[in-house]
This record gives sequence, structure tokens and C-alpha cells, in this order.
Amino acid sequence: VTAIRTAAATAVATDVLARREVKTLAFLGYGEQAETHYEALRLVRPFERLLLWGRDRSKAEAFAKHHAGKALPVEVVATAEDAVSRADIVCTLTAAIDPILLGRWLKPGTHVNAVGSGTAREAELDVEAIKRSRLFADNRDGVLGQCGEFLRAKAAGAVDDAHVLGSVGDVI
Repeated sequence: VTAIRTAAATAVATDVLARREVKTLAFLGYGEQAETHYEALRLVRPFERLLLWGRDRSKAEAFAKHHAGKALPVEVVATAEDAVSRADIVCTLTAAIDPILLGRWLKPGTHVNAVGSGTAREAELDVEAIKRSRLFADNRDGVLGQCGEFLRAKAAGAVDDAHVLGSVGDVI
């Protein structure tokens, strides 16, 4: 249920915050969250392709093989940078403790759904990615108190609490 709920929340955030004209979706991660996000995000944007990166290429290839012939073709890429730099929308879907997405890789206008990290010790995005973002949270208080990416950027002096512009619910 958690995976379905999380993917639904990501789809809502994408629907209200991302540009309308997009073609390329990227996933950093290939587990249960990737499966539910694959289904949910196709409901809010007409993607042409999914770029997939993960630390274990054989698991990424298995994900792609599982989805072969479905509505959204999956291309496994060699690096996270390759996926991020070519994408219009990126979902980080890992349990990474240290950043796997660097802000310098992002094209202007890219929408990022930072899904995987949920504690102060985890961070999928680096300080630069947070600093460059217009940051909306699923829960503002949660981000201020326990979001590893935000807390690292704040500790580095790159952002303050006002950088969290609100919640997705506020946008809706």
C-alpha cells in the first residue's frame, strides 16, 4: 500500500508542478517504488521513453525486460548523469545515504521527484540540486525536520527554511 500511495502522491506532484510538454522520464532506482511509479506517472504525462539507472545493471536490465513491449519503453543507461541530463522529469527511488543526483546535471526546467530518502541521514540529491530548486514538499514540517537533502543544504548555508515554498497540497 505504501508503494502505491507514494507513487500516487508523486503523480499528483508531477501533474501540478511539472511542465506539460515532456518526453523523457528518468528513474534512478529499479525496485518496488519504480514499479508503481512506472504505472502512476504514465497517467499524468504522455512520456515517450523511460531512462533507467541503478547501481546493479543486471537488476535494471531485468526491470527493462519485464516492461518490454509495454506502453513506455525502458532504456537502461550506464550512469545516473546520463539519465538525469537527458530527462524532463526525474524520480529518485533509492535508499541512498549519499547523493546520486548532482545539481549540475539538471537541465533548466527539469522536474525532480525526490522519493527515496525519508530520514535526516539519507540524501539522494546534492546541495546544489536543492539550492537550484523551487522546493515543494509532500509535508513541509517533515522536510524541515527530517529531509536529509534539505538539512544538508541548510547546514551548508545554501538554503534556509523559506526555501521550502510550501506543500503540494498548497499548490493544489
